[in-house]
Amino acid sequence: MRQKLATLLGAAAMASLPAAADAGVIIDVRQVADPAPGLQAFIVTAVGTEGLTVGSVASLHLSDVHQVWANAIAGAAASTPKASNLTGPFWNPAWDALDTHLLLDTDSMLQSPGFGVVETNDATNPTGANLPGPSPFESYGGVAGMGELYFTGLEAQVSFPGYLRRPSVDILHVVVPANTYASLDVTFIDSSSSAFIRYSDVLIGIPEPTGLSLLGLCGIAALRRRRTVQ
Repeated sequence: MRQKLATLLGAAAMASLPAAADAGVIIDVRQVADPAPGLQAFIVTAVGTEGLTVGSVASLHLSDVHQVWANAIAGAAASTPKASNLTGPFWNPAWDALDTHLLLDTDSMLQSPGFGVVETNDATNPTGANLPGPSPFESYGGVAGMGELYFTGLEAQVSFPGYLRRPSVDILHVVVPANTYASLDVTFIDSSSSAFIRYSDVLIGIPEPTGLSLLGLCGIAALRRRRTVQ
């Protein structure tokens, strides 16, 4: 079984990962509007190649991202790992753009036993954001911090039923403090089911000007790609 690994350093703007012609699925990262001062946001998309579609997401771990949770009074609903969680009486829709979350509708997909999506939030509020709650619960403010988002379960995997498969699919909305990076490890299976396609340590973000200078001097040597065959 083939396994592909890729690593990307940030550039002036994120672009598609370098990939082999037989990759099956590649990753595209595009920047969207800054959600607030001191924060940057990106959409991560999985794209099928050579006429293939995205069959499954076989693992996912995202770290060093900005999170927003509803106030603790919301109880178990406070965590927001999926877009479908961005709701409820104590959730302010203005927080949607500030939160990192999975864009896949996993409830409509085929799930491995015990599959789940979990995230963490250290409540450090790195940009000092003021997050009043929704009317009439303004005093129940949101909880901002840094954390992770990842799949759980035995051989955690979600697969697209045939009628839902398409050439590309948005998988993540990623928010990071300016001049920092999130790190993504993700594994796909294309519609041919011929290989696990793994991308490791994908860095999502835009470097500060000093970082750009360093990238120009020595970053090229760090753009590496390995493929192992099992």
